[in-house]
Formats: sequence, C-alpha cells, structure tokens
Amino acid sequence: MGQHHEGGAGRKLEGSITAGGAATRDAVSILLGLSGSGLPYRVRAAAWKDQTLMASVTLADDKELLFTFERRTDETEGIIKTDHVVLSYSGDDPPRDLTEVLEGVGKARLADYDMERLAEIVVADPEAGKPGLPTPSRDEQDNRPSALLDTWGESDAYADFFAGGEIARSQLDSLDPTNLFVFVQHSDQECNHVNPHSVAPIMWLVNYPWEERTRYDRAARPEGFTDFTVVDRMLSTDLTENDVIMGNPDKVRRVLEKGIEVSKKLGKTLFFSNTCVPVVIGEDVESEVKRARKGCEGCPILYLTVTPRAMVNVFHDVLVAKRLEAEARTEPRGPNVINLIGYPKNRAHDELEAMLTAVGVERNVSLLPDLDFDLIEKLPEAAFNVFLSNYTWQHLYDQLTFESKIPFISPLPPYGLAGSRAWLAAILDALKLDADLERIFEDLAAPYRAHWNTLTEEAREYRVALVVRASETYYLTKPTFAWGVPIVAVLEEMGFSIDILLKLDSREEATKAAREVHSVFAHPERHTIKGFNSMEMLFSRLAEAPSHAVLTYHFFDWRATQGGLNMFSLQQFEPGLAGAVRTLERLVGICRTPYFRRYARYLQRTPEGLRAPVGD
Repeated sequence: MGQHHEGGAGRKLEGSITAGGAATRDAVSILLGLSGSGLPYRVRAAAWKDQTLMASVTLADDKELLFTFERRTDETEGIIKTDHVVLSYSGDDPPRDLTEVLEGVGKARLADYDMERLAEIVVADPEAGKPGLPTPSRDEQDNRPSALLDTWGESDAYADFFAGGEIARSQLDSLDPTNLFVFVQHSDQECNHVNPHSVAPIMWLVNYPWEERTRYDRAARPEGFTDFTVVDRMLSTDLTENDVIMGNPDKVRRVLEKGIEVSKKLGKTLFFSNTCVPVVIGEDVESEVKRARKGCEGCPILYLTVTPRAMVNVFHDVLVAKRLEAEARTEPRGPNVINLIGYPKNRAHDELEAMLTAVGVERNVSLLPDLDFDLIEKLPEAAFNVFLSNYTWQHLYDQLTFESKIPFISPLPPYGLAGSRAWLAAILDALKLDADLERIFEDLAAPYRAHWNTLTEEAREYRVALVVRASETYYLTKPTFAWGVPIVAVLEEMGFSIDILLKLDSREEATKAAREVHSVFAHPERHTIKGFNSMEMLFSRLAEAPSHAVLTYHFFDWRATQGGLNMFSLQQFEPGLAGAVRTLERLVGICRTPYFRRYARYLQRTPEGLRAPVGD
C-alpha cells in the first residue's frame, strides 16, 4: 500500500541516474546494518537510478552483491520487506552472517523509510552527481531477456515461447499516448509489422498480451480513418534494402519536415523513434534530429532509441511533474472513489466497472494504456489507485506513486471467477468499505454459472502445454510477468490439465525450477512436468505430449503446429466474470479444433524452419 511523503526533495532525483558520495555510502551502510557490525563488508558504491536506490557491497575475493531498494508492491519479493520498501539483491546468495544482519538490524532500520525518504539521502549528499564517483555495477546481460530480438545466435532461442525480448522492446507500443504526440518511426517495413499500433490492418509477428485483435473484431476501419490528422499521427521512413546498404539521410530529413508540419497543425510534441536497423548500420540519425530542433523554434521534439533504458522516463514530465501539480490543487471526491491504473478501456473494463458499482465503489478515471493530460488532471479526485500488477509497466507505476498523496494497491487482477471475487475483496478492504460481498458476488456470478460449469466439464477433457526456460519460471509463478494473468491458477480453475515443459541446463536447475512450478499447483495430480535440453528434444516432447494446445506469444508458431498442437496466448484471456466465460469459450474452442492434429504430417519443418518434404 502506498504512503504519502511530504517534502519534495527527492523530486530532483526521480527518473535520473545520480551517483552518491561518501555520505550516501555511509547512510546506506547504516541502513543495511553494516556499520558497527564488525563484518568485513562495505558499501563500495551507491546511486539513485530512475525510481530505485542501488548499492554495491563488496564481499570476499573482490566479489560484489548488488542491492536494490524499491517501492513495495503486492508481488515484489526481496530479502527484506517493510510496509513501503523492498530490498532485493542480484548475484550469488549473500553470506549467512550478512543475511542475519540484514534481516535483523537492517529490517528494523529500514522500517521507517519509503522511497522518497531514501531519495532525500542522496539529495542531501554534497557530493551527489559529481563526475568520477563510483557507481554500482552489474552485468546488464544477466537481466536482459533471451529472445530472437536480442541476438540471433542465442543457443536456446528455440525455447522462447514468451517473447520477453520483443515485449521489452515494444513496451511503448503497449500504451496509447496518441493525444500527447505525433509519432515518427525511422525503420524498415518489417519493424512496423512487429509493432501492434498502426493505421493499416497488417499482420503482426508477436501475440502481444495488450493487443485486442483476438478479443474484439477490428476488421472495420476506425472512424475518420482517411482523415489527415489520424493517418499522419504515425509516420515511417519505410527503409528499403538499398537504404540499409547505402544509407539515406534524406529520408530522415523529409520525414522530420513532415512530422514537424503535422505536430504544428495538431499542437503536439513530435516523438521521433530511432529503431534497431538504423542503429545497427551506424546511421547518424541524432544529428538530423538536432538539426531539426535548431531549425524549428517552439517545436518540441522527443528523441528515443529503442533500448529498455531509453524508454524508462519518456513520460516522466506527465506522470510526475504534471501529476504532482494536479495533486497540489485537487482533493478526492469521496472515500469510495478509485482510479483504475493499467486496465484498458474495453468491454471487459465496462464489466469490471459494473462489478465495482455493485459493491459501492465508484471509478474516477482509467489511466494506462490511455494517457493524456485530462486524465492526469482528474487523477487526484480519487481516494485510491488500483494498479494492474504488470512488471512491464512497473516503472510507470513507480513514477505515478512517487511523492503521491494517493494511496494504492496492486491486487492480483480479476481473472477467473475466484480471481474476480478476490479482486473485489481486496478493493473493499483497502477502502475499508462494508458490503455483503458473498451475496453481491453470487448475484453477479449467477448469470454465468451454468454456462461456466458446462464449459469446465468439457475443459477437463483437454490438456494444455506451457513451455518455459528453467530460469524463467516466473512467467508461471508470478502473474506480474504475465501481464497480471495467473496462468496456472486460471487454467486449473477452468478445468484444464497442464503439461509443463522446462528447458534445463543442470540437475540443480531442474530441481529448483520443478519445485517452483509445483508450488503453484492447486491440483498437482492433474499435471505433468518434463524437461528438455535441446531443440530436437523439445520437438519430441511437443509431438509426444497429450496436450491439445500450447501457449506461445509467437504468431503461427511452427514449433507447435508441426507437433499437431493448437496455439493460444494471453490475447485469449479477459478479466471479470463475463470475461472469464469468454476466455473459457475461446480456450475450449481452440482445444477442440482438430486441424493441426489431423494435418501435422504436412506441417513438418526442418531445423531452420523451412517446410520439410512430406513422407509417404
């Protein structure tokens, strides 16, 4: 739950990378319980990064542990948890004596701190931000998702079914800030096929969890499709093969000129996105953007390269500065008024709002993926924020909660019948509202019970496969990494049996991963867990599995189809009671479809993904 912190000094740091000096290192050493402990460990470096405080602690043999202080959410895990902060670490497990100090002295000292007060430690440091100060370091590759986007040569890319790299790269496309910007994208055409937002009905390569095309019919063009202001909100250089080989800076100049023309007409900031291909070929795009800025007084141009770091603070001015200004002049309309943060405005959203109304809760605004100034202005009229648990948007949530006077919760989103009830209960508890939830929920669920029960009976006849690397079991055990969907719990509640296929590299890893996955089963007797350690073994597992479908984020995944399996993704899932029934209808329909099982022999591929000859 959130905590409002008076002051504002930390505002100077929020969203930045600022190294701390000796005063910061000493303060962190005291907080961790190292000062005066007699232990041979010291804080080598400390720095504020975006919305977190990070510190490197030296161990024996010049090894280091990287500690991170971050705002607590319902799903945040770490070695220390207080009401407002979580302390986690990366690297090998800390020595036992260090762990004992952290869990004892460190936890007690950290109890009175929130992130704003931690930020003030760095702000008060007279050396903070000076060049040459040591900064916490780590191998950034350790925390990068392994996927085809990151490296074509990744040895186990064949085991990637959750498209972590593609989602990290396209996280901005999961939002809809079209009321804030005019977009210009410097890219080849295929890059536009990866992105889910466009003015044309194109085929996408990734089943992004935020994309609505599976849930809703988007065949009809939006109203005003041919209008200049709609079409020109997204401009692209559409690089050709010759452009990639020879370079074509003139295209950048021309699209910038057009973008500036449109942004002036609409009175919006120009958002220029420089994508992977121009970066790889070494094109000097930034100079062209700087030239355009100099030649256009009063034309704000935002420049972005497609890296996770570059995306963190794109909306900082809106989510922090503008929000704090609004909070300073606006009060809540009532104790039962909430904002929904991270819940898209669609059919399921309207159904969730009806559920809230039934228990006496009023929705104020819904922010993210929608984002505009009017929503920010109205945000402080609510007494509480309810966030959809979503790791991809956590940096945006951190910006919304920084120094906010609006408390918040991040309950598990309302997927399935049990999840919907738990979601309502969490909101009522946070607002301290009395309601006869048992009676109200049964009344709400009554219209769906009979159909739900019929579908779950059929679902018990089917099995679904979930394929994941042993190092990425969090997709199955922590819903925040799966767009808030508790995949295993929802599939179990719907009646499906599950076949888990784990990519393993060692016996120790196998044991740990199997234990983690097994811990989330409510009915372990219905499920199986099997390992594989090669592409050939994966294909064999998929072909031999009794499953009827496999979860994959990749469009038309031939790894599945050649094994005779249907495909599903998070696009099939919807929250709420009616959404739970629609989800179950889709999944049952997918499982009962015999096409791929019947014609698998004609869908075989070579290891390179080419169509294999059909045998006799």
